Amino acid sequence: MSWGRITKYFTVQELEKMSSWVKEMDFNKALAIVGRVYAECLDKSGNIALCHFINVSDKASTEEGQIVGLLHDVVEDGYIDLKDLYLLGFSENIIRSVAIISRDKEKYPTYESYIYSVVDSKNFLAIETKLHDICDNISPRRILDLPEEKQIKALKKYVWALPVVYEALQECETLKRRKTL
Repeated sequence: MSWGRITKYFTVQELEKMSSWVKEMDFNKALAIVGRVYAECLDKSGNIALCHFINVSDKASTEEGQIVGLLHDVVEDGYIDLKDLYLLGFSENIIRSVAIISRDKEKYPTYESYIYSVVDSKNFLAIETKLHDICDNISPRRILDLPEEKQIKALKKYVWALPVVYEALQECETLKRRKTL
């Protein structure tokens, strides 16, 4: 196997062991990844970054959503590659969802174009995760520790996106209910 950037955080032996874990261990695998990658990172507010991933994950409606919530920034932040997720045995649905919410700034130079790409994907896990990500990003716990000018900038960015993503999630949920009837 040819691992990507993840080898900066795990030995090949650790990765091979994790890739052999059964599907029921995918949540633990995702938690191990973000725990190792973000262990010493602080967010822009000076809070422990790992808390953000746990908060986003905890709000998910399914276990797959919890896994995507944990992994939602690891590819975008450049810590691991999608190929690493594949080699670790994550499902296609999880990998696709992480790919959708991993912003490529060349492809989507504005936050608005990025948000619309997530919404247009019609991918429930990606949209749900993005909604929880936005909500956590504007939570008082995170936003009040920023300087006032950064608070205003963040609020403008996220308050615009919140109803757009929420509406898309509602549409996905409506479609899911119709399919089950």
